[in-house]
Amino acid sequence: MIPVCFCVSTADVAIVEQCGKFDRVGSPGLNFYIWPCEMNVGTLSYRVQQIDVRVETKTADNVFINAVVSVQFQVLREKVYDAFYALSNPTQQMTAHIY
Repeated sequence: MIPVCFCVSTADVAIVEQCGKFDRVGSPGLNFYIWPCEMNVGTLSYRVQQIDVRVETKTADNVFINAVVSVQFQVLREKVYDAFYALSNPTQQMTAHIY
């Protein structure tokens, strides 16, 4: 078994799995995992992010207009597991809810 160190940027967290199962969240700074049993499978940002979605809507006087809807979102610290594993493409899921 080989100890491996990795760095996580400020405002980010790393997801560490052990034998393919969620084990822990790596905090910003220097972290370690034991290779090959553990693995850093990804990172999430705590920063506020924004997506812009173009929507077409019909007004009361039967005119169609195009508008841009901006959605800002942020991963909650206590919901890191859900944010990483629940959806494969969260941006697409949020865009679908806007329509």
